[in-house]
Amino acid sequence: MSLTAGSPLSMYSGQWYAMPHARSGGTLTVTALRCYFHTILVPSRTRFSNIGCATSAGVAATNGRVGLYTMREGKPHLKVFESASFATTGSGALSNAFTGPHGSGGTYLEAGYYFGAFCSDGAPTLRVVLSSVDTAFGIATLTTTTNVQQYMYAGLASLSMPADASGLSFTFVTGNPPGVLLQVA
Repeated sequence: MSLTAGSPLSMYSGQWYAMPHARSGGTLTVTALRCYFHTILVPSRTRFSNIGCATSAGVAATNGRVGLYTMREGKPHLKVFESASFATTGSGALSNAFTGPHGSGGTYLEAGYYFGAFCSDGAPTLRVVLSSVDTAFGIATLTTTTNVQQYMYAGLASLSMPADASGLSFTFVTGNPPGVLLQVA
């Protein structure tokens, strides 16, 4: 077998994905009506069928939404997808069909960077995404031996995600982001 420079990353049907070499671990209790964003790298044109997250501790009578945004100048820009509201009252995987112009069989995303988004009207505890490379934003650090990963959040007036996120005021945070993942169709 020979490898060619620039070959696309191999992804298999059913795989949940956020970025190369990512893994799940740890938790983060989110704040109500705060939309959390983290980068998702799609290495080659890929069809995804579901989008989701996982709660480790739910909160009674609360709901959440997951979404996907394009990236512009290193920040979330235009909304590609937003799920309907779903209950965040228990623990476990919460997934939604990732539909779009390609119908219920999934939606193709072109290669590039995107932002996974999660917001809730309560404060559930979510599983986080751990990257095995320093910082999902590409801001390298040469002075630390631990992973420095960043994500951002912005306050919202309601559970609905804006169509254009460029007008939001973002706060950058060092740590592991709430895991919004895409499932390969």
